Amino acid sequence: MRLTSPRDFDQAIADLGSRDLVFVGAGSGEERSSACFEQLVRSQRMPRSVYVVDYDTPALRGKGEPDATTEGGDSLLWQASRRLQELRGSQTKQLLLNPYASQPFIDAVVELRQAENGCTLVLDYSCFTRVHVIALATIMAQWPDHTPSPVLCYTIPQSYVIETRERRAWRDVLLVPIGSPKASENEGRAYGLVMAGHDSDRLGVALQEYEPDRGIVTYIMTKNRPDFYRRAREANSDIVSWLRAIRDPGPDTEGEGFSWTETVLMLEDVERVESATRLLVDSARQERATVLLFPFGPKLSALAAAFTIARESDIPAWGILPTPIGVEGEFSWGVGPRYCVSIADP
Repeated sequence: MRLTSPRDFDQAIADLGSRDLVFVGAGSGEERSSACFEQLVRSQRMPRSVYVVDYDTPALRGKGEPDATTEGGDSLLWQASRRLQELRGSQTKQLLLNPYASQPFIDAVVELRQAENGCTLVLDYSCFTRVHVIALATIMAQWPDHTPSPVLCYTIPQSYVIETRERRAWRDVLLVPIGSPKASENEGRAYGLVMAGHDSDRLGVALQEYEPDRGIVTYIMTKNRPDFYRRAREANSDIVSWLRAIRDPGPDTEGEGFSWTETVLMLEDVERVESATRLLVDSARQERATVLLFPFGPKLSALAAAFTIARESDIPAWGILPTPIGVEGEFSWGVGPRYCVSIADP
């Protein structure tokens, strides 16, 4: 089982033919949150049902903290889906979920997959939290053979918004299981896969809590957007220099070998992301070590890496994700290319 190469959204939907579709996405004020849905409607492929994940949870409001996203009823996806419901009679349903809880998200997706039996799920994870992107990878790695393969959609924005005062304080650093949770046989050894993004503060906090012995720092190059890559390089330069200076404490190196390497991968080249991840997993397996994923780059690449790790049932693996005390609803603006992947046999 593997992920297919990313395809243009319109082509991916056209390849589905006349199958019944069910759309799932996160409610948000970001323009890209409704981009795939609106394109689906423009192409006359009306989904039978629309599920809007609402992160404006009572649990967060009860703590007196800022809303995690724009409230579901006000989000762009909710408004667009309700317009379709009024025009065509499709069903719009709300999924009220904690943005930082993995298992409830998994349970909700599995439940709606069973409820919409025989339909093809179109899962737009552009505005899912990264906790839920990892959870989605776990779901995909355990997808039943007899169920129609889902289509996973991701929209690149025109620009990211990172510098927000509210995000400088952190509530927790979460360990999110990738695949089925497993106990580590060698707790003193860990391999890290850092997917460098624009938010270096989050990576710094994560590494303060969990610092792997060795690993790979990956930078993702987006086609026609070299500025995204340059910003990730600049934002993480100090942290990466520190990691590259660490020497491997392993018994085979006698403290002489440097333990972290860097690589640059194309966003569209999911196969190379999976290959780099497998090499890391194989090295960890040889030492019975844990794999730690720091998924702060583009969500398409983070999903591919987490999916590759989740398929390795014998490796203990965790995503490391600091959760901010305050989260703004709009992290990006504009709509760029839309990509789709699905599950395929090896």
